[in-house]
Amino acid sequence: MALPIVAVDTVHAGADFDPSTGFTAIAVVLVVGRIAYEICRDSPPTGADSFELSEPTGRPSERFRTDRRAVQIAGAIDGVIPHIEWEMLNIFSRVAALFLVAILGFVGAFIVGPTATVVGIGVALVVAVMSFVLMGIIHFELAFGAMEYWLYDDELVAYDTRLNAVQWRVPLDAIRDVSVKRGFWAEPPGTNAATVTLERSDLAVKQSPYEFYRQTLLYVNTPERVANRLRHQIRHGNKS
Repeated sequence: MALPIVAVDTVHAGADFDPSTGFTAIAVVLVVGRIAYEICRDSPPTGADSFELSEPTGRPSERFRTDRRAVQIAGAIDGVIPHIEWEMLNIFSRVAALFLVAILGFVGAFIVGPTATVVGIGVALVVAVMSFVLMGIIHFELAFGAMEYWLYDDELVAYDTRLNAVQWRVPLDAIRDVSVKRGFWAEPPGTNAATVTLERSDLAVKQSPYEFYRQTLLYVNTPERVANRLRHQIRHGNKS
């Protein structure tokens, strides 16, 4: 987005009039274009599940809950260093924010002097990073903080207890394999939580993030026990 701005500034560098009109026009085009792109890209998917997300009936045989502390730690990490496979757009937004801080620093050097500018840039960077951390925590808390995974005899249901709504569900006979995923983003440091992944055969939506979220139990306590319990239930269901 900086390239067209630099181009306008270069063309009008020696002009007698203020090029702010050109900057405004470019900003409007970029913002409107980006909003249109996001609306088209993030339109509700079709065929995300093969059946309606109705309320489950009966009591689940077991509930697997997310670790709230692990969710918040993961959100703080993702706020500063987002996972490249999950949030490529967030990476660009953070780089753009830091790039904006640098530009403001150069402008400030000519207005208030280099010493004050260095201090201002330092404060701006700290504020930017803390903002990323806070937004990451809020994002993950809203998305996963109240999530529970309900195991029934024939299906697994992801249920948001804050919204009182089913987020996704999968028949057990559509789960081919269960594994525990560990690593920097999947296993928040300082916790016993990790991510349990499902290999599903029934997903109709292949684009991220819909496929990813419908095949992961994020940041659950005792992940090995959760994975073993799911494997046992899947084998039991297949035999019956």
